[in-house]
Amino acid sequence: QISLVRTKVQPSFERAGVQMGRSSNTILITTADQFNFESYVHFKAYSDLLIANQIDFRIFKPNFEQQLGTKLLTLLYPQYNNNKSPEQQEQQQKKKEGQLLDALQDIDNVLNIVTKKGFVAAT
Repeated sequence: QISLVRTKVQPSFERAGVQMGRSSNTILITTADQFNFESYVHFKAYSDLLIANQIDFRIFKPNFEQQLGTKLLTLLYPQYNNNKSPEQQEQQQKKKEGQLLDALQDIDNVLNIVTKKGFVAAT
């Protein structure tokens, strides 16, 4: 699908002055215009596939965004690990909620102390 779209739209981009970067079968992206061209080709190909397969975009989009986000996090932040089971994720979520509640309680305690000592006015 990507090759079909590339073949279709490449002449328009070339007429607009975009120099296509190619080395045998490899695509070379060295300019912003080439990046824009490749981005458009992929976007159009994926859009065409979604339409042709009658995929409900409202369902597809959040799943795609979650998968893309997870892959980006894994690439950019190797310490990130999303390979936990749902039970482990739920335990971690509960632990974070508990830590947050503890921190909020500590903030309330500090606020009460500074209020009693007269450092801040009670509201």
